[in-house]
Amino acid sequence: MFGAMARTLTISVLAIALAACGGDKEEEKKPDKDPKAKPDKTKPKSNVKRIVTAVPPNKKVACTDLLPDLSKFKEYVAPDVSDTIRDNSKSHREPNAVCRFMRDGEPPKDDAQLAKMKAEDKKLGVLPGDEYCTLKIFCSYSTDEGDFKSNCEKSAKKASASGGRTRYEGNSDLGQFACVRMTDRPPDNWAYTYRTIDKDTKCIFEVLGGPSVVSSELVRNCTRAAIESIGMANLKKFK
Repeated sequence: MFGAMARTLTISVLAIALAACGGDKEEEKKPDKDPKAKPDKTKPKSNVKRIVTAVPPNKKVACTDLLPDLSKFKEYVAPDVSDTIRDNSKSHREPNAVCRFMRDGEPPKDDAQLAKMKAEDKKLGVLPGDEYCTLKIFCSYSTDEGDFKSNCEKSAKKASASGGRTRYEGNSDLGQFACVRMTDRPPDNWAYTYRTIDKDTKCIFEVLGGPSVVSSELVRNCTRAAIESIGMANLKKFK
């Protein structure tokens, strides 16, 4: 009996040893990697799109660099647009530049001068030293004309449904689409803001009329002057 068990144990041990040896031989049969083979550089395609904008985020462009020549503003807005632009860029976080265009001259010093100007001009409008318009440019965002129009239409519907004092409408008088915001300015006037995507720089231009401006045409002309004055070359100097 013990002899039979011993033979069985010996056979089992030999079987295990042979299986182990066989396993080693199978491993040896696997071909080695070719050292000359080129590494597989194939990578899964990423869904992330790299967006390049005219100005990097959080960078500012000085108004003097943005608009070294104000001839278009003097032509379209008024000949007495001041040669000095008021740069308010540092006071705003999102825009890459905020530039205010003023009427040249000294503002009235007292009520007597104010009354005289009113008598001569019949209506006050933009007085010397007052603001014609403010230009804000947003060049660090991806822009899409279709989305821009759609958002304008949504704003118009929302404003109409609320019955508030603000309205929106699309406008093509500039030769390109602009979204115009109209805000009630008592007693019976409107303040205007034009927003449009500049075709050259892909920046959004937002132009607001000054505190005493109630003319859509003036704000539109200020927008036109900005479009014709600003190109990619004007956006190279940013800090």
